[in-house]
Amino acid sequence: AVGFHAPCNFIVEFDRDQLEIAPDAEVEDALGEDRPMTQADIETVLAAAYILPDGRMRASASLFLEGRPLGPWRYEGTRSDDPNDVIPHQERRELRGGRLLAAWLNHFDSREQNTLAMWVEEDGRNYVRHHYIDFGDCFGSRWEWDGITRRLGHSAYFDFPHVVADWLTFGAISRPWDEVEWSDRAPILGYYDSAHFEPEDWRPGYPNPAFLRMDDGDAAWMARIIAQISDDHLRAMLDESALSTPAHDAELYATLIGRRDRILDHYLPIRSPLSHFEVGDDGTTLCFTDLGVSSGTFDERTVTYESRAYYGTFDSIRWYRPEQVRPDDSGRSCVSLVYGDLGPAVNADLADDDISHYFIFDISVIREPGAEPIPPARLHFYSTTEGFVLVGVERPEGSEPPL
Repeated sequence: AVGFHAPCNFIVEFDRDQLEIAPDAEVEDALGEDRPMTQADIETVLAAAYILPDGRMRASASLFLEGRPLGPWRYEGTRSDDPNDVIPHQERRELRGGRLLAAWLNHFDSREQNTLAMWVEEDGRNYVRHHYIDFGDCFGSRWEWDGITRRLGHSAYFDFPHVVADWLTFGAISRPWDEVEWSDRAPILGYYDSAHFEPEDWRPGYPNPAFLRMDDGDAAWMARIIAQISDDHLRAMLDESALSTPAHDAELYATLIGRRDRILDHYLPIRSPLSHFEVGDDGTTLCFTDLGVSSGTFDERTVTYESRAYYGTFDSIRWYRPEQVRPDDSGRSCVSLVYGDLGPAVNADLADDDISHYFIFDISVIREPGAEPIPPARLHFYSTTEGFVLVGVERPEGSEPPL
């Protein structure tokens, strides 16, 4: 749903007598030596299995990943034997922004050991494919010591700033994990909730170099992706999970929605939430989707958009402001790229590289009357005799003119 490679897992339910040991099945003993698998090995595993009311067992089956395993990949640096791996991992937006995805699910064990690089072949060529694996810590985790269980997602295993602050104040600081409550309605979720979730304060168990470098642009990028995961998508995913009781299902559904909405409330307005830009068939109309409206984060009844176009030569920039528009209830809007006689030149006699072909169009979201506009989506267009072609999209930190 988000775009990362991950194993394909299925829920399976089975009777004990359906299991058979393959003749060549082996296990690794405590000394690292392989030996034939026995029925005792099976019984050891099944002793921890979840038993359904009808006596069957519930488990998860995971498909083997395609290709040959190369080992984990790191959240910093590059892989020396992969010529495609040229950007240090701590500088990659998808890994830095992944902190928000981990926070949503409370994937506190998001570290190098829970990644896997595979050598795959596609269309006769080989390359390295990177996977996230092992999400068993998500949606609540229970440890023998309740003090650690409470802190998961709120504090690292050894969180030096928290340790120092608590030591200097003799533990007088109120911490969010002091207030969390065990879910009686859905004990399998433990302390996983939305009421005490502050996405900007979420911490993994171990320091993650990429997560530590997440900036506002990274976070807003991931927020725009999460904004496209609707309640219906979550409902469909939970239907596939086939949780054992309606109470577990309802509690997890509500918690996922609550945590998602907190992420969107905080991070979606940091940069322009506009997306899915498309030039209309007439070549002069721009349509777009406001992810703030489509996700329910913004109220379509109060949202308006203001736009400004910049065109001309670099030493003589001109601008014009088309009419304000409002979104429909799906967050979709359209605006004209021209205004009367004003606008970029459309002239077949101009050279292809003539600057008159080029212009910039800013669209800003105003959430409600009197509110400051969110920094604009900055769109770069090239004009042809058939209309305008979108050639670039920026989301600047502020609303200053482009030049």
